[in-house]
Amino acid sequence: ARVGGDEFLMVLPCPDDAAAQAARRAEDIIRAVSQPIRLGNIEVVLSASVGISRFPQDGETASALIHAAD
Repeated sequence: ARVGGDEFLMVLPCPDDAAAQAARRAEDIIRAVSQPIRLGNIEVVLSASVGISRFPQDGETASALIHAAD
């Protein structure tokens, strides 16, 4: 979900290896976003950062979880 001009939120199920899965997904997202894009003669490279929080370890409300991931 888009929560701001350049901020997006994903909610994923939480299996036993959730921390490792979240880290892998974050790396996949960063790798995909970082691929150069060619626009005519110009190459554009974007960057991204990913924050991760877990329920209930990092917060029990949406607001607390978003704050913890930021």
